[in-house]
Amino acid sequence: MSTICEVVQTSDENFINVILEIFEIVSAHKEFYENQAAIITIQTMLRLSYCVNKSLKDSTLFEKLVGGMSDILVRSLKLNVSFDTDCILQQIVLFVKNLDIVELKKNKLKFTAVTMFNVVLQKQTASDKNTDAEMIIDVCHDILKSMTKIVKCDDDNDTISFAIDSLCSTCASSARFCLMQDSREKNQTELKIYEKKDNLEISVYHMMMDIIIPYVKDKGLSSLDLIGFYKSLVFCLNNLYQLKNCNKDNLSNHLTANGYLKRLLYLTVQFPENLRRSTCILLSRILSILGKTAFPIETTKFANMLNQGLVELPKDSIKWNNAIACKKNGSVLIILLYYHYLGTRENDVIFLESLITRIMLLPKSTPISVLILKPLWLLFAVTSLSHPRPNLVYHYENAVVQMMNILQRSEISEFYTHHVDLLHYCLTCPNISQTLLHQVLNLWLIESDGDIKPLSFNYDKVTEYLLGVIHGNFSKNFVNIALKGLRHLMQIIKNDKQRIDNLANTVWQTLPDIFSSYQPDTVTHIETALELANIIRPSMIPLPFIIRNADNIVDIILNKNTDCTNIKFMTLILMQAYILLDVAMIRNSFKVLKTYMMNFRLLKWLYVHGFSKERSQLSTASIKLLTFIIHCQKKSSLKCKKSLTIKVEHLYQMLLYAKKLPCYIVNEMQFMCELLTSNDDGSAVILQNIVTENDYILIEIYEILHLIHAEVDPISQDMVYRNLIILLHFCNIKATELMPYLSTIMSTYSLIKDVNIQRPSYHFNEFIIPWLHYHKKYDEYYVPWNPEALFKTPFDETLDKLKEYLIVLKNEKMEDAYTNLQKAVSIIFGSF
Repeated sequence: MSTICEVVQTSDENFINVILEIFEIVSAHKEFYENQAAIITIQTMLRLSYCVNKSLKDSTLFEKLVGGMSDILVRSLKLNVSFDTDCILQQIVLFVKNLDIVELKKNKLKFTAVTMFNVVLQKQTASDKNTDAEMIIDVCHDILKSMTKIVKCDDDNDTISFAIDSLCSTCASSARFCLMQDSREKNQTELKIYEKKDNLEISVYHMMMDIIIPYVKDKGLSSLDLIGFYKSLVFCLNNLYQLKNCNKDNLSNHLTANGYLKRLLYLTVQFPENLRRSTCILLSRILSILGKTAFPIETTKFANMLNQGLVELPKDSIKWNNAIACKKNGSVLIILLYYHYLGTRENDVIFLESLITRIMLLPKSTPISVLILKPLWLLFAVTSLSHPRPNLVYHYENAVVQMMNILQRSEISEFYTHHVDLLHYCLTCPNISQTLLHQVLNLWLIESDGDIKPLSFNYDKVTEYLLGVIHGNFSKNFVNIALKGLRHLMQIIKNDKQRIDNLANTVWQTLPDIFSSYQPDTVTHIETALELANIIRPSMIPLPFIIRNADNIVDIILNKNTDCTNIKFMTLILMQAYILLDVAMIRNSFKVLKTYMMNFRLLKWLYVHGFSKERSQLSTASIKLLTFIIHCQKKSSLKCKKSLTIKVEHLYQMLLYAKKLPCYIVNEMQFMCELLTSNDDGSAVILQNIVTENDYILIEIYEILHLIHAEVDPISQDMVYRNLIILLHFCNIKATELMPYLSTIMSTYSLIKDVNIQRPSYHFNEFIIPWLHYHKKYDEYYVPWNPEALFKTPFDETLDKLKEYLIVLKNEKMEDAYTNLQKAVSIIFGSF
């Protein structure tokens, strides 16, 4: 062969074709690769390739030469001969680089060149220091780029398959090359190369994650040499797991989610022994990464244990169910299928009977390894759920009892898997104890941070459990999570009136017990119950529950140990007190009202917090409840033995404080309306008698209402109009001497002139009419304007504005408002 190679110095096509035929014949024999014959042959073919590529326009001969070199290298792998390619590695790398894979037009030539490159790169030894590492990295990047483009853009399935094959083999050889570089000592001159090497590692990782793994999952590879392809895939993945730039967690999860645990497991029975063992190593690496948080065992030790068990598995998949039922090798298979299910929810490898047999072999008294019980519990649960009639399977009931007994005496958190199907099984299994079920639900609640939407298939049990948490002996954080769960539940069932009503009934019926067990350290639990009860009301709840709750609420408010600085808790308590009174009044019962209004200490407490200078949700809730008590008393014949007396200056101060928070001021104004219209005789809350010394404060209240009107939204402005009307009526009876001033005050003129007349308001109309009445009654010196007057008075200008407003009312066809206002104006202004 050396002689032939020495004389081949021509580019004659016919002669070269003859030589190529000779090379093809001899390269099929192992002897060809001994004594440097193969090396000399490839070097000769490289030289001829350069020569032919430059001298011939026809590229067919060039392609034959490249194909011939590739065939020799590939045959060396198939013949498993010792073939030292170190001396030609750099030559082939340079040759492939000069071909410019990215710009090369012919895909077949690309694939051939890539194959040749990968064979020599995979044969490179760590001791080879003569190679140009930077050039190798550049060629690897070019190949990855070129193959990726074909996979993404080509429309021929076979071409795409060959590109995937080339991409996978290049990733394999690149990963091996990077691993070899890591084993070398770094020096200053190689830092740039190591940066490029790191980039290549990252590229290989992303190629595997984004292209190869998804493609192989979804597409057929019938046109490829499957053994060769999977050899590259397994080889690449095993090397990736050893590279620092590989995110092993993400890679393991990605492989699992795409079904590779089961795929590779089944391929182990088809692969040659060497590839089978490499695949077992890969599976053990994947599983050890997946299990590092679930199992209390060091990762390397776990991987070695898994690898041994996988290698010892039967090579016939039909016998795997028997292995599951055994104590030894079946554990590894259970762990693998456990993670396969978590990633894919596929459960079609093992039979329920095998799992039952394994469970019945578990020891009844000695501790069981988490490596066995954790995956076995989940697989048993999901296999039972998928079985059409598990109860008919031999020993199924015994296995359930055995499993539950083992779990009850174990630390459940060690064996729990956060998966909805495990919860599904526990919620539907009649043999599981309430204690064990609640332990499982506790773990679900913590892991999911209160997300119980996946458990809505068993609404009743989940609701019962969550409500139990609320008034159980749990930590504040856990109760808050349970509350979050109940809120999720309400969102799920919000359109189901029956379920909402059932939930409301359940919540409200637990309130008396929760309230009666009040202690300062149970505030969190009561808060949670109150938040729910304040959101939803049952359509029907027995009055004894309402009355008992009201009594308990009053006791909590007035309890000397109650922390009134806990704004949230006290606000919720007052909101519940309000709701209880509202529900009782709707049911035509005055017992809750009597409980409130006859308790002077409660009224005084509400006054203190409602009139506080520091405004908060608590002060607003206090005022709101006090207002509602006054309002409800007007509907009853109840009379209070000891009334709460409010000073007029305190009423003014309350409005002054509330003015700082316009969004809450409606409650304060509502209170004033109820107070000023209440009966002094026996009312729960009364206003102190107005005397000459303090009647000026009523004017200040009238003025501050005008200031509030300028700062609040249109809806709140309507409440201001109501207050102004009621205050005028009140003063007309209790402070008549103030009426000449109040009816002619400049603030009212300004209010009317500034009002948006394009937005007709019923409450504005209701204010204007009595104001005009009082103005005419108390302004004795008013003279209607006539054209000869030098100027108009503020009142005349106000009447002009009202004339414009009348036009708006007429155009809006608000006939009643128009008629009433026209009559009021015409008394002063005359008809027009």
